[in-house]
Amino acid sequence: MSRHDTPPAHLNWSRQYPSNPTVVVAPKTVAELQAVVTGATDYPSPLLAVGSAHSNSGCTVLRGGTAVSLEHFVALREPADGAVVVGAGNHLLDVHRFLAERGLQLPFTPEIGNATLGSVACCCLKDAALGESSGFAVSMIRAIRYVDAAGVDRVVRAGEADFYRFTSTHGLGGIVYEVTLAVQPMQIVSLRYVTSSVHDAGWPSFFARTLADNDGAFGLLDASTGRFVFETRNLTPQRGEPNALERVAGALLQRIFKYFNPIMGVFEGRWWSRLVRLGAYCAFATLGVVFRRGLRNYRNLKPIDYGPPYRFRWDFHFWAFPVAGFVERTLPAFLDFYAAFRRANPRFDERGLLACYRVRHDERTLLSPSHDGDAITLDPVRPMSDDPEITALWDQFCVAYNDFAANHGGRCTFNQTKNLGPGHAEAAFGARWSQFRADRQQRDPEGRFLSPYFARLLGLTDD
Repeated sequence: MSRHDTPPAHLNWSRQYPSNPTVVVAPKTVAELQAVVTGATDYPSPLLAVGSAHSNSGCTVLRGGTAVSLEHFVALREPADGAVVVGAGNHLLDVHRFLAERGLQLPFTPEIGNATLGSVACCCLKDAALGESSGFAVSMIRAIRYVDAAGVDRVVRAGEADFYRFTSTHGLGGIVYEVTLAVQPMQIVSLRYVTSSVHDAGWPSFFARTLADNDGAFGLLDASTGRFVFETRNLTPQRGEPNALERVAGALLQRIFKYFNPIMGVFEGRWWSRLVRLGAYCAFATLGVVFRRGLRNYRNLKPIDYGPPYRFRWDFHFWAFPVAGFVERTLPAFLDFYAAFRRANPRFDERGLLACYRVRHDERTLLSPSHDGDAITLDPVRPMSDDPEITALWDQFCVAYNDFAANHGGRCTFNQTKNLGPGHAEAAFGARWSQFRADRQQRDPEGRFLSPYFARLLGLTDD
């Protein structure tokens, strides 16, 4: 087991929030992990499991306490009986690649592949619904092994009562070290690109038809113009590999998302940066013309790797809203809110882009954003910036958007929604937030895993 006292600070995904633990420890076995949990003298509270820090909120931040690295828990067992057992320190991307070599895939494939499986197991990670996946990672989880606050080695399985609660613990119920995931044969997904505008008379029927006629739907909304591009996703029984043109187009899409748009954030003060970004945005619509019958690819091979050496990342901000009433009430109210914020803050410009994922009704986890029915997200995205004024305005916008969303039936996630306050969590989840609070207290009465981020959200501290 390796230990480092007074280690250097590390940053979260969006590089805004430095973490300064007193100790960083990397246990190599379950027994060593248990010794860390029970060794409060050598490993001061709070304990926070550390993977890739793939969070743009403050949930990975420590000031003092002990950061527990799961870097040694990276075993990948051979798939058997429709499942694969993986160590919690593995990145989703690594698991996808491991399975692809065997002609298999996970049912859940987010756009970015850097989250580690420990966080995936208990933090409500999302993507657009597709096939067996509701859009939340819980739909592929079969079992979770973890060490609780008393140092006991435990397992919770899908279908058990505690599974419903544990998959929303966000690290407050124990340190996950192994996860069992459902697997299935690799499947080709057909992508089509359709466009509309929220100002068109046919927009409501376009939106309803797009959701009804397709298994998966991922959209980009330009909030400044109302232009909407949907990437629809449908599993196809077709056999054979994507052809050469489809492989080129898929690689181009991957690079547009990874390189061009985030890098433009470095030059966002230049007049031509918006034109380049607009060109990247319009590439989606162009693909709709070129591939009228659908662009085929393997979704499990498409997650983007934004590993630590890569500086130019997206920052993003999550809220999900009920599909019912979205077109008639929620979206018009949001566009009014957005325009008013822009008028009051002329220098604010996150480029107006919002990612919109359709997620299906999923009540398998306590704090599911789609616990009450199908939902669609409105996720503002922007390139990360080193300009302190731009960053401050972005934070100000996120706080204002949190207020708006909490008042319009929105549901957040605690690792992907920035600048949350206790009132936002209460408004978003109501009685389920009270259940979460009681469950955390029961699991960890001494606060061994109680991070500063959640202590503030739970109203246990003002800091």
